[in-house]
Amino acid sequence: MSSRLGRLGQNDSLFREVNDRLRELAGDPGVRPLSAQYLCECVDDACLELIELTPEEYETIRSYRGAFVVFPGHERREVNRVLERNDRFVLIERPGYFPESPEAA
Repeated sequence: MSSRLGRLGQNDSLFREVNDRLRELAGDPGVRPLSAQYLCECVDDACLELIELTPEEYETIRSYRGAFVVFPGHERREVNRVLERNDRFVLIERPGYFPESPEAA
């Protein structure tokens, strides 16, 4: 992986980790909000766009290995494959970004 692609991957992975932590801090697991706002997980480390997702959407997004949620227009064709697109978010995948884990074998 080139150093440029490595930096891009570090940026979106950082935003993904922040969003996972926000989800954990959202409150009582027995009380599910109708929606919450999450940071765009694009490769721009200065991006502060917010994306509104339902708990079900967030869980579905996290079920895709190597998937990130970005604000519409923040996907990068040279490194991303679009899995889903709507007016609120684009679900992208960076093929080959995550190394195979022992669980995948």
